[in-house]
Amino acid sequence: MNGAALRITRRGFLGGMLVLVMLGPRLAETAAARPLAKVAPGTWAPTGSMSVAREGQSMTLLQNDQALVAGGGAGPSATAELYDPSTGTFTPTGSMNSARAGQSATLLPNGQVLIAGGQDNLGHIVSSAELYNPATGTFTPTGSMNDARAGQTATLLPNGQVLVAGGLSAHGFALASTELYNPSTGTWTPSLPLDVARYGHSATLLPSGQVLIAGGGPAMTGDETSAELIDPIAGTHSFTGNLVFPRAGHTATLLADGRVLVAGGANVDQGTYLPSAEVYDPTSGGWSLVGNMSTARVDHSASLLSNGQVLVSGGQDNTATILASSELFDPASGTWSLTGSLSTARAGHTTTTLQSGQVLAAGGDNGLIDLNSAELYTPPPGATVRVSPPRARVGRTLALGGAGFGASEPVSLSWDCTCTPALRIITSDASGLVTATLPLPPGVWGQHRLLASGLRSRQLALASVGVQPGLAAWPWWGRPGAHLLVSGFGVGASEAVVLHWGGAGGPVLGTATSNSVGTFAGTSAVTITLPLSGRGWRLIDGVGQSSGAQALGLVYVL
Repeated sequence: MNGAALRITRRGFLGGMLVLVMLGPRLAETAAARPLAKVAPGTWAPTGSMSVAREGQSMTLLQNDQALVAGGGAGPSATAELYDPSTGTFTPTGSMNSARAGQSATLLPNGQVLIAGGQDNLGHIVSSAELYNPATGTFTPTGSMNDARAGQTATLLPNGQVLVAGGLSAHGFALASTELYNPSTGTWTPSLPLDVARYGHSATLLPSGQVLIAGGGPAMTGDETSAELIDPIAGTHSFTGNLVFPRAGHTATLLADGRVLVAGGANVDQGTYLPSAEVYDPTSGGWSLVGNMSTARVDHSASLLSNGQVLVSGGQDNTATILASSELFDPASGTWSLTGSLSTARAGHTTTTLQSGQVLAAGGDNGLIDLNSAELYTPPPGATVRVSPPRARVGRTLALGGAGFGASEPVSLSWDCTCTPALRIITSDASGLVTATLPLPPGVWGQHRLLASGLRSRQLALASVGVQPGLAAWPWWGRPGAHLLVSGFGVGASEAVVLHWGGAGGPVLGTATSNSVGTFAGTSAVTITLPLSGRGWRLIDGVGQSSGAQALGLVYVL
């Protein structure tokens, strides 16, 4: 190729079928410094630009609210950079060990980011993987996947492992294989295969712990209406209801009520892009059409807003026009409404919802060049909720504050999904403000959602809360030789947890098995015996064998 860069794009028709196209070098948007955006509600405004023009990059929101952008662009690039919402600027961070585009990126419960697969700067689809550590700003290699793949889905499971599914193989064919990454060992193992080879599909973790795989097809040469449910923890796999329309390259978003919205994409068999959207109901296992978007879209983005609506932006329509338009999906009415347009038309970009509620969009291309520009969307006014601290152990007290609800209305607080029983119902004041304290509910290690729903106004607000692992002994003290019961909270779901004295390398005290919400307590607690020598505080360490969670606790020897 005489040094020409190769990259994957999903756009382009050949004989009525959407295909992969290998392109040479592309022009790049010139970097330009931009001030911190001051954005009017319901509109987009430019923010700082990336140092590298990128399309096919990954974007991951870190636990510190910075966004990690890696790879993509002409070449592609091995570089990575961080967006800081407090300054509105991107700054370089350590580079990946391999240039890649079309990779998956998954935030692990320990705050690191798993980067896997993609296409390198020689045009090869790779199996390598690496970990980004925000504390050091560096990438380090980890175990390679069993199959080289690009464009795969990657889903963080309740047990802390990561499921990658499908994607494009090194030979250009869609894959049916799946595999699991174990953070505690840094290795991959084959998992339950898909019933259909898929590329351009979506994967969504449901509140039940199952993963919904929908659409896609064999290298985008014929799309699927089929959908399937995989639960690697339980070892189950089954088909579920079919999509109304075959589609690939669509977006999939988990709604606050546990349903899944898919929007747009391509119907390869008909040679068209789709304006339609449909919703999956896990209760019935069926799909139903909702309102159409204002235009057909592929290579667009979708972000769940803190008010429960879904923002779709950009992409490409059936006239090959790169779009700047954006629209909002309202789950309550099942309809779409136009909102402010992007400052720059873009497709193949990435978006993420920041803790402020704003949405960051970056990169992509405008049909001619890759873009380094970025912009922020500020949602229209609505209910908001904030939680402090942002991360805590199960049972610790959370302070909640919110605004924008109806005057003196009951507000239901839910954990992860409004489909679960309410944690508590509180009442707003005459100005629509709410305040409350509540213990952090049981949950697996990682990020969760606390939802506040106005029962009269139907206002909804979401806040992200991190659950941290911990151990508790009862009683927490005793004389040498006494027996104590040790319980654990906030580890991975259904995983073995090995307890040690004094740290992971200390003597083994016993092994527990957590339940579906990362807890072992009661009859599942581990009985330990206090040492016969030594007085004072002693550390107990529990290590999850799937998630790598490290739970700590203290006991006192009299």
